[in-house]
Amino acid sequence: MNNAREAITEENLGIPVIAVGIPTVLDAATIVIDTMNMCEIQVSENEIVEKMKLNNFNFIVTPKEIDELIENMSNIISEGINRIIA
Repeated sequence: MNNAREAITEENLGIPVIAVGIPTVLDAATIVIDTMNMCEIQVSENEIVEKMKLNNFNFIVTPKEIDELIENMSNIISEGINRIIA
């Protein structure tokens, strides 16, 4: 996603780091490609991506229930960490 953020690393923070990433967005090309594959339509993934980029149509999308998903995922991760530490 080309985030212009500094990395969360031990070198940057001065302490050991464990990072957990959870994908919360998806590009529109992936949705199109997956849908065409489910419909058993032969598709060139590179061609779809290039055509969508050419027309400025490759949006980044997120589910409408993202707030609930984030809350649930944070609870799952925190429970896992708490069980490991305990």
